[in-house]
Amino acid sequence: MANKFNIATQKSSFATVLAQLHTQTAQQEKMQIEMNNIKYKLEQASKTLAQKDLLIDSLEMDLEHMIDQLVKMQHGRKQCDSKQQWMSRGLPGLNTEVNNHVVA
Repeated sequence: MANKFNIATQKSSFATVLAQLHTQTAQQEKMQIEMNNIKYKLEQASKTLAQKDLLIDSLEMDLEHMIDQLVKMQHGRKQCDSKQQWMSRGLPGLNTEVNNHVVA
């Protein structure tokens, strides 16, 4: 009788271990699916970040180009202003009426 009880206990223990193993396998599958989802989301976030980095780099280059163009325009305007100042200064030895008439 003790032998039958031992066999029953062993079968019960074996069934419990199998149930736990099955539960663990199901949990591992769920965790694997979750990990795959997280991995996919990370890859998408990484791609989005890379695209944004490229866009930012492009905008920085555009901004640097615009600043360079503005500096060139300012420099050109200063040169143009200095030329006009040279042209509008009074002519030596002539009276102001003649100067005004020549400039106009």
